[in-house]
Amino acid sequence: MPVPPKVDLGQGDKLGHFAAYGLLTFVFCLIYDQRATRLAYAAGFILMGVALEFLQGMTGYRTFELLDMLADAAGVLAGMLVLRFLGMRTR
Repeated sequence: MPVPPKVDLGQGDKLGHFAAYGLLTFVFCLIYDQRATRLAYAAGFILMGVALEFLQGMTGYRTFELLDMLADAAGVLAGMLVLRFLGMRTR
């Protein structure tokens, strides 16, 4: 089985979740400029993070963590906020 990289921070994997979901959201929001589409992708990414955590909990070698879900959702929000901060408005 693949082993995730170790980060020398307590709960460092949360930073990875945050960054991955933030980047994913940011890139999709660059591609789609309509507000409804962006919100749909954001909601979808949050739901994907929740679903993946539940699925991981069903395996014998991964764990279910609520904090991972929160980091995913925070990353999605951050990706959308960065877009707004950069002045990339929606139609």
